[in-house]
Amino acid sequence: MGIFSYKAVNVDGQTVNGKLVAAGREEALQTLLGKGLHPFSVGEESIKFNQMKAFGLLDRRQKEENLIFFTRQLANLLLAGVRLGEALEIISILLKPGAFKKVVMEVNNSLRSGSHFSASLAEHPGYFSSAYIGMVKAGEEGGFLGLTCQRLARTLESSARFKAFLFSSLIYPFILLVVAIFAVVVMLTYVLPKFMQIYSNYGKTLPWSTRFLLQLNRFLSDHWWLLIGVLAVLIICLVVYRRTAYGRRQLDEFRLKLPVVGKLSIALAMTEICRSIGTMLENGVSLIKALNVSCHISNNQVFQTALVEAGVEVERGKHLSEALAKTGVFPATVVALTGIGEHTGKMGTMLQQAADHYEQEGKESLEKVVKTFEPVLILTMGLIIGFIVISMLLPVLGISVI
Repeated sequence: MGIFSYKAVNVDGQTVNGKLVAAGREEALQTLLGKGLHPFSVGEESIKFNQMKAFGLLDRRQKEENLIFFTRQLANLLLAGVRLGEALEIISILLKPGAFKKVVMEVNNSLRSGSHFSASLAEHPGYFSSAYIGMVKAGEEGGFLGLTCQRLARTLESSARFKAFLFSSLIYPFILLVVAIFAVVVMLTYVLPKFMQIYSNYGKTLPWSTRFLLQLNRFLSDHWWLLIGVLAVLIICLVVYRRTAYGRRQLDEFRLKLPVVGKLSIALAMTEICRSIGTMLENGVSLIKALNVSCHISNNQVFQTALVEAGVEVERGKHLSEALAKTGVFPATVVALTGIGEHTGKMGTMLQQAADHYEQEGKESLEKVVKTFEPVLILTMGLIIGFIVISMLLPVLGISVI
């Protein structure tokens, strides 16, 4: 499948342009002719161009903010009785100039040429996810597009708040870590050489701690290139290993088994997966399709594989709770809430509750990690810097034994 840009003439003699997804150029032409358009220019966009357009021209954070604004305003306008085409025109006026504004205008043009709204969104995969398009399609076909957009906006806003919480919680420890490492590097590369000149003619035996630091300084000065080379090789090997299916699976499994990081990773994954499936079910998407779309929500290979296996089991007639339990990777809370949802007929609602539960658990786990990490880091760096300072001052004070 590829993305094709086209220019065509409609039945009114007007020139229209847009994009569509097709297996080849011939299929793209047939699709356009089926819509009553007479194309005079059809060309496939390269993958590289689409990636640049999706990720290079619009910052990821700005893209999320624009998507939330677009979805929220669309929901408000549709629920107020405004027609879809008029709503898109109003939103395109409200949006600031940029790539996303052009996308909305292209979606509106595609809608005018006879395409469904969901199909028009699908022409821009860099901006609208499969889950987003699937929910819009269900709302479009069910006649409750405004309500669907309202639920989508709430889901996107909740996800954005959670990401903002993660960023704000991690930024201070990260800055603290960088400053601490910088301080140690300065001590080893700038302060220590000054003392080496002083102690070069020292007649007495230097304390073991001072000798250790001086030898460490010599090693870093003479073999810094070796350390950088080894570190670069390790990073390259790790990146190459992770790009393999087996390597990614092993690293993802290892991450889930880590004492603190594992619990936080599970909470984040469950929040994303349960929120996605629950929202799609509430918006009329079938369970099988919701599972297929949600396979790509989590970036953890373990949960991706588990969702694929669960989808196969559900297609064979098993309940979702049984399928999730069989994978052995989903927490008991998710399995239990899914089972309750199956018995009550409110699976979407129960999965949303599971998402809320794990979102709160993720926040609490992160707060505990940050509160533990900060004093430990400060204490560790204080001990290291104190060790360096004392070791350098011992010979000056004429002390040979600590």
